[in-house]
Amino acid sequence: MIMDQASLAVIAARVCYTELVFARVNKKLATTLTTTEVKAMVQQILNDSSSQLVKRG
Repeated sequence: MIMDQASLAVIAARVCYTELVFARVNKKLATTLTTTEVKAMVQQILNDSSSQLVKRG
């Protein structure tokens, strides 16, 4: 099931981060982004009208 923009807005408002999240993002992207840069990137993706999330399980 593909989530709608209202669901993405709720996720964007409630998203939480841990140090593990920042480490995994940097590892997957092979970068050394700061925590602020990772948060901004995630918010930008979630707030983009062309973004789609697929619910699994």
